Amino acid sequence: MIRPQIIGIYLEGSLPVWVTGKDVILHLLGLISVQGGVGSVLEFHGPGVRELSVSERATICNMATETGATSALFPSDERSLSFLQQFGRDEDYEQWSADKSAVYDRLIEIDLSALRPMVALPHSPDNVKPVEEATGIPVAQICIGSCTNSSFADLAIAARVVEGKNVHPDTALTISPGSRRTLAAITKSGDMGRLIGAGSRLLECSCGPCNGIGQAPASGTNTLRTHNRNFRGRCGTTDASSFLCSAETAAVSALTGTITDPREWGTPPDIESPEYVDDYPDLFLTPAAEPDSIAVVKGPNIKEIPRGTPPQKNYKASVGLKLGDDVTTDDILPGGATMLSLRSNVPASVPYLFQRVDQHFGDKLEQLGPQWIVVGGANYGQGSAREHAVMVPMYAGLSVVITKSFARIHRKNLINFGVVPLVFQDPGDYDSIERGDVLQIERFPEQLRGGSIIVWNETKKRNFTALNQCDERETDIILNGGLLNK
Repeated sequence: MIRPQIIGIYLEGSLPVWVTGKDVILHLLGLISVQGGVGSVLEFHGPGVRELSVSERATICNMATETGATSALFPSDERSLSFLQQFGRDEDYEQWSADKSAVYDRLIEIDLSALRPMVALPHSPDNVKPVEEATGIPVAQICIGSCTNSSFADLAIAARVVEGKNVHPDTALTISPGSRRTLAAITKSGDMGRLIGAGSRLLECSCGPCNGIGQAPASGTNTLRTHNRNFRGRCGTTDASSFLCSAETAAVSALTGTITDPREWGTPPDIESPEYVDDYPDLFLTPAAEPDSIAVVKGPNIKEIPRGTPPQKNYKASVGLKLGDDVTTDDILPGGATMLSLRSNVPASVPYLFQRVDQHFGDKLEQLGPQWIVVGGANYGQGSAREHAVMVPMYAGLSVVITKSFARIHRKNLINFGVVPLVFQDPGDYDSIERGDVLQIERFPEQLRGGSIIVWNETKKRNFTALNQCDERETDIILNGGLLNK
């Protein structure tokens, strides 16, 4: 297995007013793109770290996956300890930081003092501009929340911005707290009343609008969101345009009905985090003492999880699709209310497969036969970690994916379901393959063990080499047809 590179992100200075952790990660995405972190771990360090709250660090690490990074981390410090104390977990605190002699494969320096509020324009998180270059764009909908910006601080600052005012009549504002504890905290502080009083709508503590589960914007309109992804159609409306920003920018824009630079609002309100966030342990169900005695009741729309099959000794299949760079899991299997209502029914999900890249792909599956191949460019499978983006194509016959590079989580999901992820040894070989080409691999399991696979393109009458970059354990999983067969 290839060791991830370590990209050091050196932070210095302190954030100006109205600039947040969300602006830091948007700025970084603008620097390195949605491919810049592929095969890497992002390690944030430097004197600027102590200027960021734990919620801001969480926002940055959460959205670091949009760079393609394997992981992202901050050192622990007194602010980490204070955060744990809020939740009654100070005994869990440990001091962690990089060695003073740490060497990075790449170093990126960011002066926090020089940053401005940022916004990601459609349809990619790295299509970033300073918010002043997007001011005046009308927004019919604003969504504050999601896994990226749904902390107490995010919702409280939004509440104080809109307090005593009304959301613009042409704009809908929704709020998705990050957890029950956050919801309880903003209710106790009075911030929920401030948000509702201004005309916002409270949603569940869930992903919700981020993946098109409700709140799909009107056709042809703009939606401004504090979420982490804005791929075309992800919001549930194919011809809507999604913009990404901080909770501060979203709240100010909710009052004007257009994308607005929060620095125009004036002095930001002061937010004090609660000393302790109430817990609700009685609401958790503990595991049954005798789990085998529990019957799982399944409705008619709940089907069994499909299992993969081991690769054939002499493998032969056609290329069902040839795709470009930055293919998202939404491109593979769209989100939205219609599709995700079938999340427990893989067979019924097949007609939606690759619908956004080929509207009629589902009709062509019978022609492809029992197994087929996808050829892709760089960063294949970026975005959501949904296993359905592997389960459904695997059920429909996908057995091998050959790309220039993979997004890490999607690659892991392919392995877990027995779909073989291969990488071109020479990225130039991608250009020699066309949709419909028949590819053949002799002694496939043996070659997987060796790491280097000779692929014969029967249609073009030429060989090329693909690499199995899996470690021994991952290769064992593939040879067993997936983790469920182990």
